[in-house]
Amino acid sequence: MEGLPYETFFTEDDFESFTSQPSLLQYLQTFITRNEDKTILEREVLENIQVEAFAKKYGFDNQETSRGVNELDILKNINKIAKIESGLEIEYPKLSFLSKEDHKTFIVEYEKAVKGVVLDDTRRDNLKEMKAKVVFEQQEFQQFVYQYVRSNAGKYNSIPSEAKEVSQVSSLEEKRIKMLKHYYHLNQTVGLSVGAHFRSDPVLEFQDILLQVGDVPILVEPTDRIKLILADANICRQRDNFDKGPLLLSEDPVALRVAKEHSVNIVVSSSCLQTLIDNQAPQFNQQWDIPVIVSEIQQRIESPKDKPAHKIVFLEKPLPKKFYTPNQLMTKTYKRSLMKELCQTDNVRAKNFVYSLWKFGKFRLLIRSKLDAYKTDKNTKVQSFLSVVAKPEFQWQFGYERLTPSETARWWLKTYIRPNTTVLCARIKRQNNEVLRVDEMTPPDVLSSGSAFNPAQGMKLVYQIFNSLAQLACDSYLLTHERFAIHCCLYKNAQHSTTKKKPELDINARYSKPITVVDFTSIDVSWSGIDTELFLAEHIEQKRIPATFPAVNENILKEIEKQKQKQMELMFPANAVMAPGKKKKKKKKSQAKKRRLDAGESEREVHKPLMNFKPNYDYSSAGNIISSQDGNNTGTEEPNERGGYRLTGRRSRPRPQARRQFLSYRDLDYSGFD
Repeated sequence: MEGLPYETFFTEDDFESFTSQPSLLQYLQTFITRNEDKTILEREVLENIQVEAFAKKYGFDNQETSRGVNELDILKNINKIAKIESGLEIEYPKLSFLSKEDHKTFIVEYEKAVKGVVLDDTRRDNLKEMKAKVVFEQQEFQQFVYQYVRSNAGKYNSIPSEAKEVSQVSSLEEKRIKMLKHYYHLNQTVGLSVGAHFRSDPVLEFQDILLQVGDVPILVEPTDRIKLILADANICRQRDNFDKGPLLLSEDPVALRVAKEHSVNIVVSSSCLQTLIDNQAPQFNQQWDIPVIVSEIQQRIESPKDKPAHKIVFLEKPLPKKFYTPNQLMTKTYKRSLMKELCQTDNVRAKNFVYSLWKFGKFRLLIRSKLDAYKTDKNTKVQSFLSVVAKPEFQWQFGYERLTPSETARWWLKTYIRPNTTVLCARIKRQNNEVLRVDEMTPPDVLSSGSAFNPAQGMKLVYQIFNSLAQLACDSYLLTHERFAIHCCLYKNAQHSTTKKKPELDINARYSKPITVVDFTSIDVSWSGIDTELFLAEHIEQKRIPATFPAVNENILKEIEKQKQKQMELMFPANAVMAPGKKKKKKKKSQAKKRRLDAGESEREVHKPLMNFKPNYDYSSAGNIISSQDGNNTGTEEPNERGGYRLTGRRSRPRPQARRQFLSYRDLDYSGFD
């Protein structure tokens, strides 16, 4: 071995014993070429190595398949490996219906079908059959993960100290709160139930981008996996000092000028619009406080009599939340860390704002939003704008989660009110803050990946609130909503009140208390399902369909099925013994019947003892139990095909008293039965 210019190994056991480098399987997968012209021999060598490595990993070899394998032992070893790799107690209840070869075949054939490759009838039928099995298994897997999440809800409630510090009211928010009116009286309530949606209902329609100010940060695309460093309180303070934009929308000079020029009825911030559309029926589980300022603007100073004052409703950015779930808190924390990691702010001299004009039924809306970052295509040199979002992955060991209804509503609106903008979604492993994957999503992508959100219903809810606010008199208001309430409360500034009633809401006292984190429970847990179209790294490596149970090789799966069949035969041995006896008995009976028919015997002679029995009552007339002796029958009795009697010829009308007789089988006379 000495003198060799490189390290030599012969077996995987020797390699694992004497080196800490990757295993033989990983080495071959990395360095053996994977071109289309790879020889069949090389492919077979790799497949054999993979089978041997899989068997060794889960505690059995191929020789055991000839003696029989136990599914419980395989699951026990798989669960042990899953616990070591994830650090969590995972117990898969079963193996996949499909073998590893079937998983690989399904993925390859499905990709061809999606790309438009025409499949022959046999391959198409096989694909449909496999798809039915896959869908059924994915439903079982979703139920398994849901039960796992419910039973382990307490594990998702741990929150880092950095996240708790970031979630507290920042100095910037404190300044904004001090700029608002302090005391409020309850003015009215606004219902949130909107009913069904119709085609005639108003829809938010884009008109034009009126103005864009400030600088947009440059997106730095990561070249490798990154692990986020959670932003501490000092970084948040630095960010607050840099944010020198207008704190209140109603005091933004650009918004005031643009609203006056274009006769705008409502001026709203993008975050306020997201908050309103996120409060979805029937739960209404979002809590928020939104300052509302109604003011009048003189359109033309030179002719005040001809042009009356124009009323504008300003919906400010929502105040900090009082209640957070662990998911919402980590989303907010990850967003700040992600912006620091991906966005280069050296070119930013002023905070950017985009002012866009929209039509919403009878209202003209001015929406103020901002852009998180932009990137330039290397080939076309075309710039595209992005909204950066973070999604914590709590069930990363099972697959990527679907978007929650709240995420679907907010992310869809992000792309909708920012034309030609996509959402840059970073999925972050909750256990170690590692970025697992980054996706760009358009509005249709968000809706297809989301759940339980109807944009039309959300639009109708927002329009109903706008319609109520447009009727208010000029003053300062606070629109509030408590969790699970079916209405929101509108509080009016109490400083101009003529009554001596004590104010019902003190905004300074309301936000002097620390925020409350609402922990997950087995009843109320964050669950939206596993996305069946996103592949984990292990899914790609193993060629395994997402949201399915662990798969084994085909020969092992067949052996397990044989073992199950043997167990069924041992549990139900009577099926194999009783069947021949029944057939023999049936055969003898049929032969005896044939001999009687050949001899001229009739059914009446066969049942002679029963036919000789004549009860006192005739059942030939349905619904009327009539005595054969008192009925004065003038017809004749003939046997019918079922061994009974039927009355032929004319029969006189029965006596009235005979109609009233209603007897049961207990009243019959059985004395004539031999």
